Amino acid sequence: MFQGVSCLYWRFRISSKKNENKQLLAQINKAFDDCPDSEEEMLENKMRNKQFNNLERESW
Repeated sequence: MFQGVSCLYWRFRISSKKNENKQLLAQINKAFDDCPDSEEEMLENKMRNKQFNNLERESW
């Protein structure tokens, strides 16, 4: 009797974890699915150039 209950419990836990992992993977994929548009790429280039210029001017 207890073995059957234990077995059902672990099947539920495994199923629950698989579902949770699928949801987490979907969230990660959604977060990385957003590619930068041309304006974001332009801003990134400006920030990179500004940082490069700042580092060039600083004395180490």
